[in-house]
Amino acid sequence: MLKAVMAAALLAFIALTLVFGRVFCGYLCPIGAVQELAYRVPTRKPRVRDRRVALIVHWAAFALMLVLGLAFSIKLLGFFGVASFFQGRVKAAFFYVFLALLALGVFIYRPFCRYVCPYGALLSLAASKSLFKLRRRPSCVKCRSCERACPAHEAYEGSSKQECYLCLRCVDACRPGALEYART
Repeated sequence: MLKAVMAAALLAFIALTLVFGRVFCGYLCPIGAVQELAYRVPTRKPRVRDRRVALIVHWAAFALMLVLGLAFSIKLLGFFGVASFFQGRVKAAFFYVFLALLALGVFIYRPFCRYVCPYGALLSLAASKSLFKLRRRPSCVKCRSCERACPAHEAYEGSSKQECYLCLRCVDACRPGALEYART
């Protein structure tokens, strides 16, 4: 019964993402929330402009988790220490794996979400087809302030917004009315 409820919830969030974008990742996921807090630590943030590397790593991790899970019943996701971290099991070795990911998250925007999370990979596909997205309005003067402010590098013109977590940094950086969250 619990598995059916969990599966229904996962499918509901995929449907929600198809309509509104990555609202689950951006506003409901506790893993994303702690990484968002880590990224807000004031430090110099390196700029990784090639999104393809992140996509390749993410889908390779997804494929590896799928193969190991289906073929060998290995729960690779458990090695990242998410459960240990949120349960406060500081004596568990994997707790420190997630802690290291959080430390990395001070410099790199949402490393777990963008490179590892299998559910995030699925939601990125749904987000690329979502009905509502952040988009430029005709009043945009193409100053690229939004592009410089976007930690996921999704604010550029023509982006599918599949990795947009709706953090709204782009909206804050742009002139009023240049960007809107609307039906595409």
